[in-house]
Amino acid sequence: MLNEEPKTYNEIVRKYGVYNLANYYYLTQEQLEEIYKFLLSNPSNHIRANKLAVFLEDANNNIVNAIKTSVKYGGYGIYQGLNLDNLGLHVNIYYPSSDSGGGSSGSSGNNNNNNNNNNNNN
Repeated sequence: MLNEEPKTYNEIVRKYGVYNLANYYYLTQEQLEEIYKFLLSNPSNHIRANKLAVFLEDANNNIVNAIKTSVKYGGYGIYQGLNLDNLGLHVNIYYPSSDSGGGSSGSSGNNNNNNNNNNNNN
């Protein structure tokens, strides 16, 4: 089915999403075919994935099938999972702040200003 040309915009979006899903998870060609057919079978079907599995869910968020897999994401940030629906692929990545000392230095500066103001008022 992935070898067939998409006929509608919705099919293009879902096919592109399935191909991108393969960038984040170790999935066989058969599993990708299953996911694509599932998405095309009902416009309300969607995919939700976490670090351990890809879930095929219906319109009521009931899990129809779960494919155990592992993540091959190697980008920056902490990978949380993804969602694939008729609007496209939505990847959830948390980027921890690299500026861990910013808050304390601002507070320190504010204390110094308060001390200076107190000294000037005396």
